[in-house]
Amino acid sequence: MTATVRRRNGDTLGAAFAKRTKVFEDAELAARRVAARTATTTSRRSFKHTRDIIAPRAGRSSTGGRLTSFIEWRADGGDVVLDVNKLDSGARHWIIQEIGTGKRAAIKSGGDPNPVGRPRTGANYVRTIKSQRGRRISGGLVWASPSGKYTPPISGRTANQQLHLASTVTGVPFRAPAIRIQREIKGQHFIQKGAQEGFRQYKSSTLAAARKAFRKGSR
Repeated sequence: MTATVRRRNGDTLGAAFAKRTKVFEDAELAARRVAARTATTTSRRSFKHTRDIIAPRAGRSSTGGRLTSFIEWRADGGDVVLDVNKLDSGARHWIIQEIGTGKRAAIKSGGDPNPVGRPRTGANYVRTIKSQRGRRISGGLVWASPSGKYTPPISGRTANQQLHLASTVTGVPFRAPAIRIQREIKGQHFIQKGAQEGFRQYKSSTLAAARKAFRKGSR
């Protein structure tokens, strides 16, 4: 003989628990989707263009100022993940702006842990950006204002300028001084900030959902 324990409302304890579990699962999925939107919004808002946007030129990775449009976090399976392939294909220089030049970062994919210990040479989860300080920029490029007027490469005068093809700029001297990179690009960590804010949102929402679904007296 099998005994069945029933609540006063006629539901078995097993059915009542299943009902609570379903409520929590629905709330958790909703929390994941909200967390993805929060992470996307935070990452996009945290990215700042350091110079004016100019038209693309040969050999230069440019998205016309739309790098943020390729940032997308989404709920995938049981995780919230960044669509790295979308960023790599649409704005492959995103990693430079994320971690900076002369830096290295490990990417964690799909919630799976990376191998323990020092990464092996050529590990696909490690991105390395070479140092740029002291590198000479092509002689075919010069500093210029957004309107295309030549600016000498003097410290302090190029802060709000952008590199242009010399052939498209007015006022370029016959022998323009060589341009060398003086400072490394600092990482903005806009992807990291999105992940942190999305996780805070998810943690808060799921804890609240668990308390509501499984608190004493709930049905």
